[in-house]
Amino acid sequence: MINGNFEEFFVKNTKIHIIGILGISMSAIATMLQNMGCIVTGCDREYKHNNQRTADVFIYDKHEKAHILNADVVIYSSAVPEDNEELVFARKCKKLVLNRAETLNIILRQFNNVIGIAGSHGKTTATAMTTHIFMDAGLNPTAFIGGKDRALGNFLNGGNNFAIIESCEYKKSFLRLGVKTPVVLNIDNDHLDSYGSFTGIVNAFKEFCKDKINFINADDNSFNGIKNQKTISFGIDNGEYIRAVNLKESNGFYSFDILERGIKFARVKLNVQGRFNVYNALSSIAVARYYGIEYPVIVHALERFDGVWRRNEYLGKLGDADCYADYAHHPTELKEYINIVAEKKEKCIFVFQPHTYSRTELLFERFLDVLSKLNRVVVLKTYGARERYNKNGSAKRLYLALKNRTNCFYAENKKELADYLTKNDGYKYIYFVGAGDIYKTAKSIIDNNKKYNRLLNPTMLK
Repeated sequence: MINGNFEEFFVKNTKIHIIGILGISMSAIATMLQNMGCIVTGCDREYKHNNQRTADVFIYDKHEKAHILNADVVIYSSAVPEDNEELVFARKCKKLVLNRAETLNIILRQFNNVIGIAGSHGKTTATAMTTHIFMDAGLNPTAFIGGKDRALGNFLNGGNNFAIIESCEYKKSFLRLGVKTPVVLNIDNDHLDSYGSFTGIVNAFKEFCKDKINFINADDNSFNGIKNQKTISFGIDNGEYIRAVNLKESNGFYSFDILERGIKFARVKLNVQGRFNVYNALSSIAVARYYGIEYPVIVHALERFDGVWRRNEYLGKLGDADCYADYAHHPTELKEYINIVAEKKEKCIFVFQPHTYSRTELLFERFLDVLSKLNRVVVLKTYGARERYNKNGSAKRLYLALKNRTNCFYAENKKELADYLTKNDGYKYIYFVGAGDIYKTAKSIIDNNKKYNRLLNPTMLK
């Protein structure tokens, strides 16, 4: 956590430049700072319309030193490399330079209650669920969601009493947020490039919960390693405070009775698929009850909640195939998603884009095990994000190992992927899965195919 009275910089007319502004969390910060009266500019290579104004933020699509000359504060995303031209120059000019977590720490100091949703999987959905419950309860939360809620987007500008924030463990950033009410959904082998070992990850979550009222999934294998005397637990098989019992499943959607300290209070039917979403809902129920929200409000909010962007999201058709996108990029998430679509897997193509070379290398055998259960897989070139090429963690290596176990194809780029998908028929579903630019790639392929079909069939233009 940073020290110093930096709140004085986040006031009206402060000039702030954000490097990597189009990232989900960074764009939310930009919006919040605008609401506080700051003058915000930004730079992101993903921005294709140079020097255009979007929502009162001037965004550049090239990194140049000149962009930060007039800035009072420079903020950068964790995806930005340390040798970034703007970042290096900002430090040389002795600007106030803050990373995402440090910035949020300063912003969050103004809130009375900071609820941080953490865990290796499910953070975005659980954060969105919790936000909807607090909204319906009239508590006017401010929320930083690490994805796009279908109704709210990635940021909700509310009051200063409650802040609900997705708290990512990458590089221990969640320890620098100043969270007052920690929530832990689960802990898995991820971000091993930051922690070195699973023990290191567990210890970070333990620190996250230290000396605070905290909410932890009692069914998770790491529960005993991170709980403390202030832990409030939830779960299906376990959970002293909130439990789900009498689970019923229909087409991937779950309903269950809610027990609070062993007493049934309500039954809820979720509008999002997957057993893992029962845990996400339980975490939000536990937090809501702790803050005094009544069950009719909780049930109403959860039953109306219809998910977030890139979570089993329907994209449209490619030929006769229905196309879906999902953010799953870890073997555990892939396994859970495959379980949702299991009855369709004989009729589907599963397009997977690995996210980062380090994750693929460190969890290589687990990726192989999960993906080999599918009948037809396309492996798309790795989305390296912040990392340099590593042959041992490459998508090509994953493909070469996988093709001996199942029907598999490797695509080096969007054109190769599009050619393969449009030339192979007989499938009814295509699942585009990963945390990189596969979502954008999938939408582009589908849109281009629609345009092509219109040219072939002029009646479609009507």
